[in-house]
Amino acid sequence: HHHIKDGAGAFLWKHYTVVGQGKLEYPAYFEYWTRKDFGGYYSLETHIHKNRRAQSYVCLDNMHAMLQKCNEFQK
Repeated sequence: HHHIKDGAGAFLWKHYTVVGQGKLEYPAYFEYWTRKDFGGYYSLETHIHKNRRAQSYVCLDNMHAMLQKCNEFQK
């Protein structure tokens, strides 16, 4: 399984942000694993301290949209 979280700033692990808005290239990451027929799980780990619940939903929506795009690409 893959742990999905996104970071910003000089040290990615010290400042987390909304998945898809940080420095990690998740569209390319998801496309790569889609091409490899990854059949496991993606575990969303937001690690955002401010407005955690609302930000977690935004992360989930962003991750879902990126995965949907990968699935459309694969067809």
